[in-house]
Formats: sequence, C-alpha cells, structure tokens
Amino acid sequence: MKKRIILAALVGIVSIGLTLSAGGTLSGRSWFDVTIDPDVGFTGMDLGLEIEYAISDYTFGSDSLFVLPGVWVWQGFTAAGQLGAFSTEANILFGGSAAAYLYGETIMNVSLAGIDFAFHAAQLSSAVDGGAASGAAIRMAGSVGSFGIVSVTEFGAQIEDADFGGISIVHAATGVERHYLTDPRVAGEGFTGQKFTLSHFDFGCSEEITLTLYFTCAGFDYISFGVEDLLISNLAWLAVDAELKFELEEKSLALTPKFVLGDIACFDLYAVLDNEVNALSIEGIKINGISLECQIGSVTVRDVSLFGLCDLALTTERYGSVVLPIVDILAKGMDYYPDYWEMFSIAYAGEACCEGEYNFLANVYFDEDSTSLFDWAMMHIEATIPYGDSLAFTLEMEVSETGWDYLGFGFEVTF
Repeated sequence: MKKRIILAALVGIVSIGLTLSAGGTLSGRSWFDVTIDPDVGFTGMDLGLEIEYAISDYTFGSDSLFVLPGVWVWQGFTAAGQLGAFSTEANILFGGSAAAYLYGETIMNVSLAGIDFAFHAAQLSSAVDGGAASGAAIRMAGSVGSFGIVSVTEFGAQIEDADFGGISIVHAATGVERHYLTDPRVAGEGFTGQKFTLSHFDFGCSEEITLTLYFTCAGFDYISFGVEDLLISNLAWLAVDAELKFELEEKSLALTPKFVLGDIACFDLYAVLDNEVNALSIEGIKINGISLECQIGSVTVRDVSLFGLCDLALTTERYGSVVLPIVDILAKGMDYYPDYWEMFSIAYAGEACCEGEYNFLANVYFDEDSTSLFDWAMMHIEATIPYGDSLAFTLEMEVSETGWDYLGFGFEVTF
C-alpha cells in the first residue's frame, strides 16, 4: 500500500512539473491555526496547503491537511478540464498518516442536441466505513417545452440529488470531513437502479409539480408525486408543499403548510401552521421565532429570538449561524446550539488601508437556564486582520458564563 501511495505522489509531482514547464498560472493558499483551551493548554494546531495550477482550459489542484503534531489527515488531488462540449472532473483522496487510498471519483459531462449527459464513477476503499465499494451512474437531463425530464441509471452508485445525499468521508480522530457527489455504497453488481423524474414548472396554482419513479434490480421501489408552493383558493397567505409517496407496502402523504407573507425588509418571521393533531386540518398558528437584520454601510446588525427550541435552532458559526428546523440540521449533519434562545450579532467587512479586507464578527448568545445577568450565556468572536493582499492574521475566541472556553489564532497566506 505504501508503495502505491508513493507511486501516486510521484506521478502527481511529475504531472505538475510537466504542466509547469508548459507555462500557466499557479495559485494557492496556506494556513496555520492554533487553538488553546485554558484548562488543558494547546488542543489543536492545524496546517493546511492548497495549490491550484491552471493552464489553458485545464486546472490541477492539490490540498493537504495536517493536525500537529504528527497527524497527516489527508491528501487530495483534483483535475478538471474542458474540451469542446466535453468537460471532465476527477477527485482522489488519500489518508496521509494511514498511507491509505480512500476515495476516487470521475465525472464527465457533455451536452448534445439539448440533452445533458453525465457519467459518474467512484471507488471507496476498505479503509472507509462502507467500503470496499465501486460503481457508476449515468444521468441524462433535458426539457420539452415546460417539462423537465431527468433519467439516472445506476450501476452500483448514486448521484447526489433531492433524494440522495452523496457521500461524506469523516476522519475519525479529528472529525474533519470531505463531501463528494458520487456514492458507490450501493449493494449489487451490474445494473442496480433506475430513477425517472418528470417536472413541470408554473403548473397552474403551483410553482412546480414533480413525478418521480424509482426501481432497483429487485423491482419497484417507490413512486412519488410532489407539488411546491401550492396556493389555496381564497387564502392568499397560505401555500402548501405536498408529497404523496407509494412504496411496496405503504403509502404516505406529507403536507407542509407555510405562510406567504411576501418580502418584508429586515424582518423574518418563523411561523408554521399547527396541524399536529390532523394533517388535513389547521388548529392554529405557531410562531417559533423572529429575526431582525439591518445593514449600515459595512456593518450588519442582527438579532434572532427563538420561541420553540424543540422545532428550530441556530447553527454554529461554521455553518453560517442560520435558523433551520432541527430535523433538517440533523439530516445534514450540521452542528448547532440546542439551548440558546437568542442571539445578538454585529459583523463588519471592509477594505483595509494596506489592501486586503478586514472581517469582524461578534455573536452574543442567551440561555434561559443561565444564571448570569440578562441570561447571557456565551460570546463568540472572529476577526481577520490583513497585512497586504496576500497575508492575513486570524483570531477566534469564545467566552461563556463559566469563563474563557478557548482561544484560536493563526495566519493565512495566499499566492
């Protein structure tokens, strides 16, 4: 295995050397971050390097991530190019310290006579949960008038879409993950599945109506009918998303009523219709939260109040500090704050005097179970201080009612 890793690295080095000799554009970035916990000292030191080389219509990339001391998380390589109507993309991932091949993906696209063709192939090694596995899929998409047609034929792989989530590879020791579109973890050999989707836009009183049929090599799997933003006659403030799904042994109907309030500047209302007792009846209106946002020049002020923490939550800063239903947060594997019912945020982004851009973010959170003044629970601060257009220093810290939680600092170099 180590010999194969070394051979792959040598091939990558030679390839980059050959392309450099032909003349092109080299760019990239490198960063170094240190995290300190006051109780245990240094808790993390991350070192990353990304390199991209573009020549004509082709781009080659390499990215490395290290957690010091001594953990080479992974090494990735990418390549993408365009030749006439054909475009290709390739991704390969190795485990650094483990000296193991982890994942490989190839995507080829071409448009002919108004039809988009895509070929996906992927391979997962036995070093990753769910492997060893390999497979391919062919996607064809086109339109006839206002109808859209998509066909996906699976040969041991699934492509990320509204029903399938692609594949995320997680490094167990650090929790860092990589996400890809093609998931080869499909049981069976040869033909394994077929999916047809027929959609119609602006269909009468609905934004979109969709018919989806899916069957596997074992036979019929499901058929579903869906509508989005279905308007209710005489109820201009109400719209419904609905999906009727038939499977082999059951039928399900999912109705999601929602308000149509139009655009309101600086204000978002998180409200749902209460139909928990009977999906076909409305018992009331439940307001789960509100959000106020105002932008003054380069400064953005935001305040979020959540009234139903069992339904909605704030994601962490890594995922944008957005308000989402908890079921969606869990389905997407996002980190969130389950106990904070209010957030006050101030953000600044503006040009620096010596080129580059200043960035500052301060989020203040409140928890009804807090014993501090005004239920204050935690403050999160991030800052980026540029020094020219190629060097920036970063700072991140969190302070809670129990004291200083952590401090992170580092720098990033771009070239």
